[in-house]
Amino acid sequence: MNSPFLQLPAFDKETGKLNTIIETSKGVRNKYKFMPDIGLFALDKSLATGMVFPHDFGFIPSTKGEDGDPLDVLVLMEESTFCGCIVRTRLIGVIEAKQKELSGKIVRNDRFIAVFDKQPTYADVEELTDLNARVVDEIEHFFISYTEMEGSKKFMPLKRSGSRAAQRLIKSQMSG
Repeated sequence: MNSPFLQLPAFDKETGKLNTIIETSKGVRNKYKFMPDIGLFALDKSLATGMVFPHDFGFIPSTKGEDGDPLDVLVLMEESTFCGCIVRTRLIGVIEAKQKELSGKIVRNDRFIAVFDKQPTYADVEELTDLNARVVDEIEHFFISYTEMEGSKKFMPLKRSGSRAAQRLIKSQMSG
């Protein structure tokens, strides 16, 4: 499939901003996933009762993680967008993590954190450490809880790193 989503570079050539494709909007229980073989988004699963995505969640195009999927990114902004929306973001850091799959295999499955570049609320946020520590704790806890409730995977945070380390990790996993 020759989807435009698959052709988009991870970083915008003109601005250097991170291109992100939103799969799941904040505030919803339904998790959507891009299906590269057909070029469409599909309903992947529904979170446990009472759980919702805390921020827009998506992927970084032209990347591939150890789990075989594009790298995951959480985008902080005031209003949610929609499934399939391209958002140019400022990368602020990463929660480096391992994930135990249902098969028992352990793979890296980092969660990159970015902010909408044109959001006044996040204008001064350049690094993960610029956020209130509680916000990052809550994001980390969400991924631990969501995979635990799902029962098929276990999310294990390793450390939190800033924008430079996050950018290096992305560049090391860029495809093509």
